[in-house]
Amino acid sequence: MKTDRRARTSADRALPAAAVWLFAALTASPLDAQETPSGTLWVGAGLGAGGVTAREGTVAGLTGSARLGVDLSRTVAAVLEGDIARLIDGDPDPANFSGDFDTEVFRTTHLLLSAQITTSERTFLRPGLGLGIHDLEVGRDCDPIADTCAGAERATEGGYAAGLTWGYSLASAAPVGWSVELMTRVSDTEDGTRFTFGVLLVASLGPAG
Repeated sequence: MKTDRRARTSADRALPAAAVWLFAALTASPLDAQETPSGTLWVGAGLGAGGVTAREGTVAGLTGSARLGVDLSRTVAAVLEGDIARLIDGDPDPANFSGDFDTEVFRTTHLLLSAQITTSERTFLRPGLGLGIHDLEVGRDCDPIADTCAGAERATEGGYAAGLTWGYSLASAAPVGWSVELMTRVSDTEDGTRFTFGVLLVASLGPAG
């Protein structure tokens, strides 16, 4: 019983501490603001490999991303970022609606407002919240008795999304900086929950590079 009580006490202390740390990082100190001018814009784009996990299964594919950031301090930047998992996607096929549904349409797009927090000289974390858009396959002129569809087309659904990116800055020559990023996203619509993940090589132009 004492062990359980200690575990609960540690958790009770850790959660407020984490909240305080995040608040301090996001608000930044006046010293940070003096060392790096706030309001400086930078842009970036990346390409890599990743995948999508949906209720129909998990598929791999190309992942692309782009972002626009503004430095708030030496350690914090506000970032508007978008990414597309499964850049090269499958095509809708009416044959997928005969028997067991078997789709190749998995493209998933995210638009997030994120906070990039520098955690060391070369590493950073970027949590974000925003919108997820799921591409999906729908049948057209379907016969439920025969279990067939005359056609199929691509449709989209939107919902809430959250993401987390860990990055490592590579040795770079100004004004272009390079980094490797590990990203994961979760988004939920009426189509269901999708998880996306990827490893990207990113080029940034501006102070963030």
